[in-house]
Amino acid sequence: MPLPPMISYFHKPLMVSLEAPDGWARARHPGTTLELIGPEVQDYRTNLIINTHTINSNAPDSFDQLIQASYFSGNMENELDQFSMVENGQFFLDGYRAFQARMHWLGHNDNGDSLPLTQLDVLILVDQDTVYEIHAYALQELEETEIPVLEYMLGSIRLIPPKAQLETEPYHFEISPN
Repeated sequence: MPLPPMISYFHKPLMVSLEAPDGWARARHPGTTLELIGPEVQDYRTNLIINTHTINSNAPDSFDQLIQASYFSGNMENELDQFSMVENGQFFLDGYRAFQARMHWLGHNDNGDSLPLTQLDVLILVDQDTVYEIHAYALQELEETEIPVLEYMLGSIRLIPPKAQLETEPYHFEISPN
């Protein structure tokens, strides 16, 4: 199935760019750094949320510990109805170490009706103490069409590295008398 037309999106506070389907909008909810939402289909909007998470920069395995605690400690099984891990793995995204997981679970809409969801998460280790957390959600019954779009969006992510720290003293040069 072909992807919908995409547009480039740049979020300056996170210094991240990605491609998103034309027609998606930015939502503004407390506690989210960036949230993009698709058009409503069956009373639900496929969405992608990016937040930051701070880890211990002094512990060399803190990224692995975050992955373990977040996805393999049993917490998700305890918190989410009918949770199942579909796939997961580590890779590099735009040169940064990353982890991706795809999960199924049963949510509920505002009326209390069951809402079978697919969740696609990516963690990106941006620097020694910062992780970008990306959570994307789609209806399970639309997984065949929505997950490829979300995966494309995630694969299009480009991070602009922070500028190097300026020297405390600016460079001085001397003009030779000759």
